[in-house]
Amino acid sequence: MDLENVTYERHSYKKYKSQELPFIYHEDKLCGGTIHTGVHWHENPEFLMCKTGRGEVLADAEKIDFCPNDIICINPNAPHSFSCRDGSGINYDCLIIDVAFCKENGIDIENFKFSSKISDSKTCEYYRKAFNACMEECDFQSLKARTYVLEFLLYMCSNHISRNSNKISVSATEEIKKAILYVRNNYMKPITLQEVADVAGFSVYYFSREFKKVTGLTFVTFLNMVRCENAAKKLHKGANVTDACFACGFKEISYFSRTFRKIMGVSPSSLRKSM
Repeated sequence: MDLENVTYERHSYKKYKSQELPFIYHEDKLCGGTIHTGVHWHENPEFLMCKTGRGEVLADAEKIDFCPNDIICINPNAPHSFSCRDGSGINYDCLIIDVAFCKENGIDIENFKFSSKISDSKTCEYYRKAFNACMEECDFQSLKARTYVLEFLLYMCSNHISRNSNKISVSATEEIKKAILYVRNNYMKPITLQEVADVAGFSVYYFSREFKKVTGLTFVTFLNMVRCENAAKKLHKGANVTDACFACGFKEISYFSRTFRKIMGVSPSSLRKSM
């Protein structure tokens, strides 16, 4: 995934025999040792099913264990991220459904929430049929995929709509999103906690508390993650460690190296040598 576009994802959809399917579907893996993926959000509902391994999903300020045969529902515009708890990594299937497809079929996805975690066998069966229909290249694939995805959505709407209120207000979440975007656009500059709290329009204390709820991270950890992610991109492109360090907002080589190893799992110098 392109780290420059990881905060707000704009989705494009696969075509089969010139027909565009209003879904994104793929098998994915989060490697062992990954501390945390970037916090991001998008307007389309996303459904994940764990196949092997164990991890944690943070979605809309809720921490959710992610184990085999669990389905995690990411509701529209909910900030979310993933972390891995298994040294061997976690394998999962991902199905993202165009919000316009939902609305066209009478599912007003923006006015209710799906339950965040589902583990019953019947729902898993509907999910597998929908996912496999998308993956299978066959005659009438578009018709088949749309049919099974609709059956999955119908079952979800009939059995797994959550009426619980958000753990964090919608307005607070939107302001935290502004802060996240600000960090991603200015990570190479000196950034203070007060500065970003001002962007969100909150006191430092309130900002720190709500930021941790939404992202699962302290502000300093998130800032260092963004800087290390971008430093890794520069190292991949051939930059030396010193240049990557200072170009991404770090002020000391020793602190950069320690932080990079903690977040990325390798030293910056070894990453560059592997290029």
